[in-house]
Amino acid sequence: MNAVTSNRSILHLRFDMPPGLDAELPEQLRRLLENITPRVQMIEPDSAALDLTGALPYFHQDARGLTELIQLRVLAYFGVSSAAGAAPSRMLAAMACALTGPGRRLVIEDPRYLFRGPAMGPLASGLGMTVSPLSNG
Repeated sequence: MNAVTSNRSILHLRFDMPPGLDAELPEQLRRLLENITPRVQMIEPDSAALDLTGALPYFHQDARGLTELIQLRVLAYFGVSSAAGAAPSRMLAAMACALTGPGRRLVIEDPRYLFRGPAMGPLASGLGMTVSPLSNG
């Protein structure tokens, strides 16, 4: 099974850490994320990578819905905003996260629609990609 037909869902989060960071906050974030999926890797100083593949059916959500739930929980519990990128691979999830501002998410559902030519790329909106804000306000 290749990356295009894979049902994997990888989430890359970048936290907007507050100044004067509490030394316990990264560990508290890791524990919160592990309540969603046990496959969490904290990436210092302000990021995390999660494999959501097994959690999607458990929460009856798609990648976009579960990403929103995770971002809302992090914001509600710790007051920390985050940028999120979800995709079928770690590389695409990290790239999507790098292109996304705090409080937003970029979900790449089908990477075949991303790279259609030299003028197209991750910034071009295609059928396999959606950008959504954390809230409607």
